[in-house]
Amino acid sequence: PEEALKLHEQGIYDCVVSDYKMLSMNGIELAQKVREKSSVPFILYTGQGSEEVAEKAFTAGIDDYLRKESEPTHYQVLAKRIRHTVEKHRIDELYKKVVEESREAIIILKDNKIQFLNQSACHLVGIEKENCLGLDIFEFMMVEPKDFVPPEDGSSHVFEAKCRTASGVERAAEVTLSKTTYLGEEAYLAFIRD
Repeated sequence: PEEALKLHEQGIYDCVVSDYKMLSMNGIELAQKVREKSSVPFILYTGQGSEEVAEKAFTAGIDDYLRKESEPTHYQVLAKRIRHTVEKHRIDELYKKVVEESREAIIILKDNKIQFLNQSACHLVGIEKENCLGLDIFEFMMVEPKDFVPPEDGSSHVFEAKCRTASGVERAAEVTLSKTTYLGEEAYLAFIRD
């Protein structure tokens, strides 16, 4: 495990595959140390597994868990799981980059409270990201609440509104609002163009 941590710090790896039972620390402890510095996909591959180990593994942020089997064809399963985990991680990272670097403000709302926003949304209202989460959208969007609801058929609702920045400046904006799911619950996705 110590050598794996050193190698991980020196280079860029697409994935870490680790056994559970090792001498100085177990695979979950190794995953926790890797997670302190990186979001690289981590797969726990072990013959010592159980439901309890699996639960601890996923709680620690492990991306996948696979029990060793004696059949040689099982290595094909492992290879497919590694490939799938790495590709999913790459897609997730790409989506994050696209959302964060978008010139349009992107906000996810639940009960009119901001659950997520990108850097452009922070710039639009002139507030740091950590100070925006949990704010009511109507603290800076000047629009009637009845107008801030997309159609029931699931289509997007486009309307004009005014945004008020933290310094009090008003800006005209075009808002595209649609229903979405965020962390398993119904939410709204707003794209706001200055």
